[in-house]
Amino acid sequence: MEDYQLIEPSRVDQWKMTVPSSIYITYHHLLKDHSREKATEMTKNFCMQNKLTQKETVIALEFLYMNGYFDEVKVILARDEIESPYDFFYTLLKNRKSGRKIKLSEARKLRSIKQEDAAAEALRLFLLVYHYYDSKKYGILDNYVDDIHFVMNQINKPLLKYYYQLRFDELMFQHYWKVNMGVVAKKYAYRVINATLSPEKKSGMYHHLALTDVFDDYHSSMNHLQTSITLAKKYELTNSLYELKEQSLPFIAAFHRKTDGVTTRDLVETAHLAIARDHRKQADEILSSLTSLTPFQETYLGVARNDRLLLHKAYQRFKNEYGDHFFARLPFYYLKYIK
Repeated sequence: MEDYQLIEPSRVDQWKMTVPSSIYITYHHLLKDHSREKATEMTKNFCMQNKLTQKETVIALEFLYMNGYFDEVKVILARDEIESPYDFFYTLLKNRKSGRKIKLSEARKLRSIKQEDAAAEALRLFLLVYHYYDSKKYGILDNYVDDIHFVMNQINKPLLKYYYQLRFDELMFQHYWKVNMGVVAKKYAYRVINATLSPEKKSGMYHHLALTDVFDDYHSSMNHLQTSITLAKKYELTNSLYELKEQSLPFIAAFHRKTDGVTTRDLVETAHLAIARDHRKQADEILSSLTSLTPFQETYLGVARNDRLLLHKAYQRFKNEYGDHFFARLPFYYLKYIK
């Protein structure tokens, strides 16, 4: 499929797409004549250099955010000309990208401002799910999926529909991954990979695929990870590279005990590598220095100390605190290390 066809509405949706914005028309045209990187950059410039209506500014914010132009999102938000409630919505999204989770007070506000406009209501629902995901409550999507699906079917702006579909597929991937339905999760992962024009999203999804395969296939897991790293390097996704190279790569290597030449600056994965190399005392010393342990760290400490109770506690936390049935498999895997 040609790049410009990716953003076109489906045949089912074409009849309802009555509001093709100037941004959509520009991007669609540029994708026909330029590489996706060039077309995206030129459309970014179009968004920043032209006087847009309030409704088109909302589309510009979604385009910029979903293509990783976060500095430009900040610039537009600072203009104080954003249609409500999108000023609130994109401030939350900007803050999340900067590492600040959605607060309980903000989540309460989100619950109280149900929207008549389908696009605004879809984004409100996405943000509520993001709030729960930030709290590692991965089972929450079941409560929202029907409502999101319903309002998305009413969206009449083609570029928003394209990006919201990506958001929806990303959430569906996360949902099925965390409930340990890997085959279904991968279907959504590849839908995002095949549909997205964003290198950041493509790299991120290959990263997730690497973790999805970690229990089953070392080579598949590492191949996905290397694809993610290659994309991150090519497109200078510096924020992603630490997690990819210093956390996920040693995690996969340590899990499969293929640690030759593997090093990391990350303290926790240093402990994990030490466990894989049977240096349990070193791992214990590292992990004992931490004041508050995640279930991952409790798992490693349980192995380092030969402590079955810690592994069972980690399992319960993965399942009950996080709703993460996928990584709840990790403590059980490490039970075989206990003598």
